[in-house]
Amino acid sequence: MIDLEDYIIKREDIKSTRKLYKTICDKCGKDRGYKRKNKDGMGMCRSCVSSFLHKGKTVSKETKVKMKKSHYLKHGGTHPLKGKTHTNETKAKLSVAATLQCKRYGGTSPYDGLMGSIKMRSGWEVKYAQYLDLKGIKWEYEPTFQLSDGKLYTSDFKLEDGTIVEIKGYFREDARIKWQMFKDEYPNLKKSLLMKNEPKDLGVL
Repeated sequence: MIDLEDYIIKREDIKSTRKLYKTICDKCGKDRGYKRKNKDGMGMCRSCVSSFLHKGKTVSKETKVKMKKSHYLKHGGTHPLKGKTHTNETKAKLSVAATLQCKRYGGTSPYDGLMGSIKMRSGWEVKYAQYLDLKGIKWEYEPTFQLSDGKLYTSDFKLEDGTIVEIKGYFREDARIKWQMFKDEYPNLKKSLLMKNEPKDLGVL
């Protein structure tokens, strides 16, 4: 790394400035541009780092096939899955995986009450759960239902009397279609959709 006297000052935000240093690759001498001193990596450019990390390694036939199939990304070819359709069983598995991932990473609003500790997706849901606790109503968070297209529908709440409750500040078109499909396929379930000012009218918010 070369520390130039005529360093560049880069204003990243209003409050602070950082000093950047001119960097070159220790192996091939390629200009790596200006970087912070604590982010110089291994002192090599990306190409040399890749060569260093993969030196002596062999690529299996399976990996070569996968790399060949992904070749379309760089050269505008046809996606290997284009024209293929998923079975309902595969759709169900993908839906379950997406639901579990959302449950694992999507919860940002913590609820801590009678039903335990749950990371919910919105402050509205937390308020509604607390509202149910005050009313003495038992509930289940995010029950799932199988749809005819193989996907799963995940509702916000299921109350002890079987009522399905959805709380929507904004109803996207795809969510609206899925909600309608759920209503059509489960006509015997009680359903309640709380939109915009309705939670406030109930005293939830």
